[in-house]
Amino acid sequence: MLPEVEEGAIRLVKEGREEQLSRWAAMSSVVGRRGCGGETQRKWIRQVEMDSGERAGQATAERERLKQLE
Repeated sequence: MLPEVEEGAIRLVKEGREEQLSRWAAMSSVVGRRGCGGETQRKWIRQVEMDSGERAGQATAERERLKQLE
């Protein structure tokens, strides 16, 4: 998927969360407009949350660092 599609979908979901009651409602409203599936968006959002420290899990930078060490 193109980075601009991913970035656009993430931005729209974040904006939608400010207006919607739940993350799922925000993601559902974006699915058709961005040309990517709900599961793909869910993974993107989770990774952004891990990267920012909002959610527990391995951040992208940490994953990249571990790949380099291997």
